[in-house]
Amino acid sequence: MSLGLFYNFFPGQIDFRSSKLFLFIGAFFVVFTLPKIIILSFQLIEDVSKILAFILKKFSAPDDLVFQNADKISRSVFISRLGLIISAIPFFVSLYGILVGRFNFNVVKKSLAFKNLPKSFNGFKIVQFSDLHIGSLNGHKDQLEKAINLINEQNPDVIFFTGDMVNNIAAELDGWEDTLSKLKAKHGVFSVLG
Repeated sequence: MSLGLFYNFFPGQIDFRSSKLFLFIGAFFVVFTLPKIIILSFQLIEDVSKILAFILKKFSAPDDLVFQNADKISRSVFISRLGLIISAIPFFVSLYGILVGRFNFNVVKKSLAFKNLPKSFNGFKIVQFSDLHIGSLNGHKDQLEKAINLINEQNPDVIFFTGDMVNNIAAELDGWEDTLSKLKAKHGVFSVLG
């Protein structure tokens, strides 16, 4: 997995970043490893607090009030359970994003008004589209066509792709030209790849 992550950030001669295996490894990392890192931080806090409590107990008087009710306070159990709950949040959010939200395209309509806007722009319709991450579609042409149909149904005057059209490199767009060329706007389609 480390080698795969290395190639993700340092592109070389071999480009396997858009392969199904690499996407699976990346999804596995996000869904399973990220929550473990979070719970590890809580376990570390618990261990450090136990060590400090042990040291304080050794160097304090036996009748010290701090430790008389120590058995009744389950701080370490609380910290462990809090860590489990907090680490479950990115687990389920990531799992939802990968399984359900991945192709959940939606339209949010906003009307904009500017004091000095020329009258020629009255009723001008802009479609802003971002975060396509075409390298992650991995052959799901039908899903991209669904998004394109949704965009074209808005009858836009202009379409702007405002970022994250690709994951890493422009070559991820290779083979998608015919599908993307179906986008229609009166004044054109404009894009940034990054």
